[in-house]
This record gives sequence, structure tokens and C-alpha cells, in this order.
Amino acid sequence: MRTCKLLILFFLLANNAVAQTTKQFNIFSYTLPAGFIIKEKTNRLLLEIKEGNSFCQLHLWPAQQGSSDPEANFKTDWDHFAGKQYKIGDPTQKQTETQNGWTVVNGAGVATIEGVQFIITVSTFTQNDISWCVITLFNDEKYMTTIDNYLQSINPDIKKFVRKADPPVNNNITTVNNQPVSNGYQFTTTNFDDGWVSIPKEDWVQTTKGNIKVLIHYPNKKADEYNPDGDAALKNAWNTLVAPRYSNATGMFFKSGYTFETTPNYAAAQMTDNATGKRVYVVFYQRTYYGNNNKYVEIIAPDQTAFEQVFGNYENNKANKTWNALNSLQDYNKFAVAPSDLKGTWTTDFGAAISYVYVATGLSAGMDTHSSAESFEFTGNGNYKWELNVASGQVGSIKFQQAKTSGTVTMPDNWHIQFSDIFGKPKRYEAMFTCIKGLRILWLDGKPYAKK
Repeated sequence: MRTCKLLILFFLLANNAVAQTTKQFNIFSYTLPAGFIIKEKTNRLLLEIKEGNSFCQLHLWPAQQGSSDPEANFKTDWDHFAGKQYKIGDPTQKQTETQNGWTVVNGAGVATIEGVQFIITVSTFTQNDISWCVITLFNDEKYMTTIDNYLQSINPDIKKFVRKADPPVNNNITTVNNQPVSNGYQFTTTNFDDGWVSIPKEDWVQTTKGNIKVLIHYPNKKADEYNPDGDAALKNAWNTLVAPRYSNATGMFFKSGYTFETTPNYAAAQMTDNATGKRVYVVFYQRTYYGNNNKYVEIIAPDQTAFEQVFGNYENNKANKTWNALNSLQDYNKFAVAPSDLKGTWTTDFGAAISYVYVATGLSAGMDTHSSAESFEFTGNGNYKWELNVASGQVGSIKFQQAKTSGTVTMPDNWHIQFSDIFGKPKRYEAMFTCIKGLRILWLDGKPYAKK
């Protein structure tokens, strides 16, 4: 009898000990690993432990409503928390499994900051249209069991999840129609060989062909703000850039894209143009690959049939990955250069760093850095000054180099610039302008220069 009482007492004490370490965050209960401290519990749950040169961080982000595609959710999380933040690209290891009704996509990679190499993992959990993720960073394998136990301890309570209503689509605000602008530059029209004609306006470049009008929107802070919910992000951009100029929308279609299948952001509706009173078919498009400099493009056609005759049907394009006609639209933001446009100083810069680690010890072997700044100063009387400054090498022994020249500059046509001396010999650059709000960017052989 005495033994039985002792066993019961031990059982109660053990259960009480577990209860003391079980905590709450968002819709989750979790067990705090021994030795870890809570660094943050507001926008995310951040747990951390540091032991000498070893460390481990555990990030738990709140559950959110969005895509029901596990791969798309993982891709969004990986790109935001790992691939782009630590510049490591795609995960080196990846797997998908099912746990308690959740589809879990796990990815891992190796990152380096200031000579310290560590492993980063992203685990994205998806059930219907709810997803959440855990990010871990650690530089010692001894934490792997702790990480696994922590993940197993996280218990989401779906009943606590508060669903949000879809963002309302604003279709009843009218603004003044933008007028063509030059910003002091000579060329305000480009006639392309394939029939498209582009004109810069205050908030976009307008390009037209036949009965199709396209608005290539300039970067917009509100429309471009990051949102892990792809559908909400697309609707926010629609409400910011498109909706204020239309009303009475019908047949609305929203489909956020992701890079895993090179699917674009795509929205469409039949609407009334507030400026003309005519019914038009509007498609709002953004390619989500080929890098990060992807503009929102708005295509305005008399009806859906007229649009599809030029750009194809969404479902067929998705099935066959034939987005080229739409992807190429942002390339019509292109304007010729006149000699009078060049007067002043145009600059560009570049920087990069590479960290090295000893394979045998994992210790830092130093860091190589490279930065450069290049400028062209055009006097306006046919002369120029060119300067290039470069700093490169390992931290602590960086070498500085400089090159300067000056001479005469000519333009054989409005798409090329000829310099009498660059690095000791004549050089010809391909030249063009692209437009952003209130400014133009000068491109020389594909490199952007801003006016100082």
C-alpha cells in the first residue's frame, strides 16, 4: 500500500512539473525547453539559449488565414525568413509530411553572418486555409533533439483561431485622370516596332496598341508592402492602384501567385471606367519570378474576349505556362535619350560580402567584401568626367582603387552613347531611360544610374 501511494504521488508531481512548463502563445500551447528564455512574445514567440559559442533560436509565428496550398505557403515563408533574408536561395534539404491533420513542409539550409555559420530550418504547417510556421537557427547539433521535442510539444487549438473577413474591394472612388508628364526630358513617346506606343504619366507608363491600353504602375509603398497572405496582398494592391478609378465591378477574380510554379499574381473584373463611363474588362497582373523588380501591370480591354485574343485565357496560360505576352508588358517602360537630358551627374553603386569558414573547425576564416561607386558627370557642352571607386578585400586589409577619365561624349543615335575614353579606350554604351514617379533612371549597358 505504501508503495502504491508513493507511485501515485510521483505521478502527480510529474504531471504538475509538465503543467508548469506548458505555456500559451496565439492559438498554441507549447513546452518551454529547459534553459531557453523567452526573448519576445508580441508579434512572434522567440525562444533562445546561448552556451559559450553555441546558440539556438526558436521562432513561432502566429497562425494566419490565406492559401490552402502547403507548397505555396512554405515558399512564401522560406523566401521571407531564410532565402532572401540570409541570401541563401532555395533550401538544400526539403521534405513533406503529415502530422495530426496538418501538412508540414520542412526545409533547411546553411547561412553565415559575420563569419558565424549556422543551420536555418523553416517548417510550415497548413490545414485548409490556415497556416503557421516555425523557424529555427542553431550552430550545434546537440540542439536537434531539443528542437524536435519542442516542435512535438506545439499544439494548435483551431477553435481559438479568429477568422477575418475578406478585405473589401473598393470600387466607388473617383480620382482625377493623370496627364502625360515629361519631367523636363525630351522624349515622351516611344513607338515600338511591334506596334505598342508608350507615354509616361504621373503614376504609370501608359502603353497602347489597337483597342488595348496598359498601365505599367510605378513602385508604390502601400501597394508593395509585404504581406505573407498572398490573396490579401493582391487585394491590397488592387484597392490601392486600380479600384479608385472604377465602379460597379462584376465577375471579380483574384488569384495570388507564387514562384514555386512561376504562377503570377492575377486579378480581373468587368467594371465601369469612371473617367469615360464605359464598361471595360480590367486585368491586374504581376509576374512573381525573374527577380524582385516586378511591376504591377494593369491591362484595360473593351471586354474579356478582346483581352484573351491578345493575351490568352488564364486557365490555359496556367496549364501551359504561357505567360510571355503578359510578362513582357513591363518592358515597354522604355524611352530614348537626348543629349540635353544627360546634363548633370549620374551615379550607381554596388556592394557584396562573402564569409569563409574553416571546414575542420567551423571557425571564421575571414570575410571578403567588395563595394564600388561609379559616376558620370556630363557638362552639357559635349564633355564628361567619369570616376570609379572600388574597395575590396578581407576585413582589416581592404584595398582601395580608383580610376578617372574625362573626354568628349557623342550620341550616334538616341539609344547609344559614345565616350572617348573609358579605361584608356573609346567605349559605346547602349542607353535608355525608364520612368518612376517624378524621376527617370538612366540605363547604360543594363546598369542603372540615378541623377544626383
